[in-house]
Amino acid sequence: MERAGRRPAGRVLAYRRHSFGAGKWRHRHLATQAAALKRDPYGRTARQVEEVLEGIPATGIANAFWEVLDRARTHLDANERAEVARQVGLLLDRSGLQRQEFASRIGVTAQDLTAYLDGIVSPSASLMIRMRRLSDRFVRAKSVRAADS
Repeated sequence: MERAGRRPAGRVLAYRRHSFGAGKWRHRHLATQAAALKRDPYGRTARQVEEVLEGIPATGIANAFWEVLDRARTHLDANERAEVARQVGLLLDRSGLQRQEFASRIGVTAQDLTAYLDGIVSPSASLMIRMRRLSDRFVRAKSVRAADS
C-alpha cells in the first residue's frame, strides 16, 4: 500500500527521466540529488541517477550530474587512499622497523612502501594482512623481551 506523497520506485525513475528531459527540476531538487551523490557516490541514488543519465543526451543538467558524480567518486577514492596510507604508517610505526626492513619483510621495494605511505597507490588486501601480521609479530616480540627483563 502506498503512503501519501510517496511514489513507487518505478514511477520515480519515470518521473526523473521525464524531469531531466523536460528541464522541470527545481533548484532544490537538483541540490538534494547532488548532495546525495556527494554523500554516497556509489549508493542507490547514484546508481539510479546513472541509469537515468545513460538514457538521455549528455547536455546541460546531465553533464552537471556526471561532473558531480565523477568528482564525488574521485574525492572518495583519494580519501580512501589517504586512510589506507595512515593504516600502513601505523603498522610500520608499531613494528618498530625501519622502512627498508619493513618493506623487505613484506616483500615489496622501499619505493613501493613509500608509495603506499604517501597514498599514491593502495596495497592489496593480502599485503595489508601481511603488514598487520608482521607488525603483530614484532609487538609480541617486544612484549616478551620486556617481560623477560
